[in-house]
This record gives sequence, C-alpha cells and structure tokens, in this order.
Amino acid sequence: GACTPLPPPQSTASAGERQLLTPWRTISGAWHSVEPGQAPSRAQGAINADRIQLQYPIGVAARGNDVYIADAGLHQILRYDRARETLSVFAPFPGLSADQAAGLYVASDQSLYVVNPSERRVVHYDRLGRVRQIFADESNLSRPFAVLAMEPLSEVWVGDSLSNQVVVFNSLGRSLRLLNMGGDAPLRRLSAMTIGPDGLYLCDRSARKVVVLAPDGAQTYELRDG
Repeated sequence: GACTPLPPPQSTASAGERQLLTPWRTISGAWHSVEPGQAPSRAQGAINADRIQLQYPIGVAARGNDVYIADAGLHQILRYDRARETLSVFAPFPGLSADQAAGLYVASDQSLYVVNPSERRVVHYDRLGRVRQIFADESNLSRPFAVLAMEPLSEVWVGDSLSNQVVVFNSLGRSLRLLNMGGDAPLRRLSAMTIGPDGLYLCDRSARKVVVLAPDGAQTYELRDG
C-alpha cells in the first residue's frame, strides 16, 4: 500500500510573526547504551546506571544520526543516537565548567573536534572516542570557543574570543597562520562562527554584526542590523 503526504498547513501569521525555527525534539536524558567497539562505561555522577540524565550541557553538534553533547556536570562527551533514542558515553572530558561554552564539530568521518576553553586547546577524537590530535598555540590561542574542520584544505580553524582572531592549523596540529579580521573594520568580540556558502561567518557581539570572510581570510561583506 501507499499513502499520499498531507499538504503543509497554511499559516495565517504574517511574515514578521512567522518563526524561522520551531521545536522538534527535546533531549534531556535517555537510556544508556554501549556503542560497538567501546568499553562499557557509565556517566559520572549518574544515579541510575541504565539511564543518563543531562546535567549541564554546554555544547552540541550533530551529523547524520549522531548528536554529540558536552556536559559540564557529567564531565563527559555523550553521543545521542536519534534512531534508537539512547545516550552513550563517548569520551571523558574533565575541566569543563557550567559557565563556559564548548564548541563541537563533527567531521565527515564521524570524528569529533571539541574545544576545551579551560585548557586552551582543541581535542580531536576518532569515531570510538580515542584522542587523535591536540591543537594548541600558546601565543595565539588564549580563549578558544569554536572549531571548524575545513576538510578540503586539510585544515582546522579555531576561533579565539580573547584575541578576536581565527587560528588556522594543519591536520597534524601545527599552527599555520591567522585569518585577517576585517582590515578597516576589525572584529571586537567574537562570539560564534560557522561555515556557509560564502565562506566563514563570524558573529561580533559587541559590534552587533556578522562578518563574512573568504577562505583566504579576505573580508567579503558584513551583515548588520539597520
């Protein structure tokens, strides 16, 4: 048999009232599972060994069926399986605190990059949660907050909120260069970054703008309210 999908409901709200994002699923906890190839492990501080309850999630990233969550209360990176609706312990992650944000990025090979702001570095894990590489730069990386793996270039880009710059590493953990932060309109307080069709999008909280950089670091344009 077959069925015909229902047409989407017609909204009567105006364009200004219509929400761009609507809630779809809430993850506050799930049954505990052990992934194939990983040693049995339970969440630190978990009362129920059969169920993991989130305490202080401070970072999240997803690719495909997997959602990775950094939890400062459990001091662990958790992996949520959307199909089975279960949580597993991906890797221990000490040093996290609830007043910090940990940037996460999932690469195409399902490896995971995690920003550790307390230790001023980025940790790269393989699919099984084993440490593959460390990215650190004492001179230029003081308060990392976000990370992106630029896989076609074999580079890792790490945003630093203290120096308001992006440090570019090669895949072996060696820092290569710094991205130009806009020339005549330098960024003052980086708070978020992501990759998009036009390059690197950087959010400046103080200047209330988004700056878009080309892959070579040249500024292309700005997005500003008003």
